[in-house]
Amino acid sequence: MATAKWLGTASLELEHNGQILLIDPHISRPNKWQTFTAPLAPHKEKIDRYLAGLDGEVVGIIVTHAHSDHLSDVPYLAQKLGVPVWGNESVDTTLKAYGLPPCPEVLAHGNRLAIGPFTVEAVKTRHGRVALGKVPFPGTISPEAEAPFRVWQFKHGDPPLLAFITAGGQTILHMGTANMIDNLLPHRRVSSAWLCASGYQYTPEFAKRIMHKIKPKTVLPFHFEDFSLPLSETTRLIPGADPHTFGSKILAAAPGVEIRIPKPYEKIPF
Repeated sequence: MATAKWLGTASLELEHNGQILLIDPHISRPNKWQTFTAPLAPHKEKIDRYLAGLDGEVVGIIVTHAHSDHLSDVPYLAQKLGVPVWGNESVDTTLKAYGLPPCPEVLAHGNRLAIGPFTVEAVKTRHGRVALGKVPFPGTISPEAEAPFRVWQFKHGDPPLLAFITAGGQTILHMGTANMIDNLLPHRRVSSAWLCASGYQYTPEFAKRIMHKIKPKTVLPFHFEDFSLPLSETTRLIPGADPHTFGSKILAAAPGVEIRIPKPYEKIPF
């Protein structure tokens, strides 16, 4: 049975038959002072403790866009684990800047790849608007940028991506930003949809539009907590990203869908 474990932000640990795929892993969670006053550095002790507790072998890392809360821990993780990383061109640029091998394949809309027991399909999207209704750090990461990066150097890259991931005969949707390009997003039945709650209110009719395209049994809101704080069930929420309110919007658009608010590090079957 394939399972998903929420690590905070848009980070998922997917496991099937002892093999693990990490999506947007963000373990360090630097506070606001650390984030805005110095180059971002991985919290190595925290990451190493997380890795020591893994119940399986990591076979790869997928990064859906290049903002720091999706990418900044990835260079250390990739080096420590010796695993490949897939993402957009800005992810590829970042790996090179940190002295690591480039992506085996730079992801764009429509790419499909097999990573261990997982099949990943990438879909182009738009980054959602968040703080003050704006997209944070838009654009692409400069090939001239020198590591380590400051937070504003982690531009989201082109394109931001959604991902359908299949394992054990079931498919989930990972949607790490609350926006979409309707004509590019396929109609798809999935067992579960992990949907970003941060900024959904700035995307017109977000719940109605996503539920028109995706037919999930379960919707799991994520990326709703203040990721400058340690992760727990009581971590302060990002303003406007309450998962219960978000879930009610989804239910109004798709009555009968199960809404499940994930708990940190809880294993949830696909």
